[in-house]
Amino acid sequence: MDNYLEHYHRTEGNFHFYLLIIDILKDLTKDVPNLRVLDYGAGAIPYTITPISVLQKDQHTVAYDPQLAEDIFKALPGINSIQWVKEPPLGQAFDLAVCHFSLHHMTKPPMEALGELKDYHLSLVTIADYDFTDSTFEEFRKVFIADQELKELRTVFGGDWEACFAYHSRFGLNAYQQALETNGFNLIRIERGKGIAKNKILLIGKVPFQDRSNP
Repeated sequence: MDNYLEHYHRTEGNFHFYLLIIDILKDLTKDVPNLRVLDYGAGAIPYTITPISVLQKDQHTVAYDPQLAEDIFKALPGINSIQWVKEPPLGQAFDLAVCHFSLHHMTKPPMEALGELKDYHLSLVTIADYDFTDSTFEEFRKVFIADQELKELRTVFGGDWEACFAYHSRFGLNAYQQALETNGFNLIRIERGKGIAKNKILLIGKVPFQDRSNP
């Protein structure tokens, strides 16, 4: 228990950052009826929920990841439906797309990856990701300590801290902002985490006007 509490206090800034994301998205979508959300790059392993599947009661979430083994449908009892798909859900329209720490994992650069989102007739795009572009290796090691981050260090990089740092410092705030604006999304908000989450960033882009009558 003591070890758990110590780890929580060391990483609580991450929890506050995730709660900030949820609070902001709830506020931005509170007046959107029948909210449809695309979790873009949701992860290859289907979980019970995705981080953004509980913004509204009765919302529908499509969690897309090309590395998913098979399509899976999950429902939260009495609340929401989540459809996990391994093929792009082309032909569908969404109110919101969320790239939740996924863009830095994609084989395509952010500019190209976000360009594909224009197929979904979106109103809002949210990017939550890292910005280690101005960080030193020593700074990276001090903050990249969340359970999921250490798991990624072990499973993806074989424990090689330098390779992990090089990979996570390829893109940052400037690259994501440029990708949003080049693809027609007006940047309406930027947030940065605090403490242990100081290298975690949130960007929200909005389409100036989207005619959804003929998706």
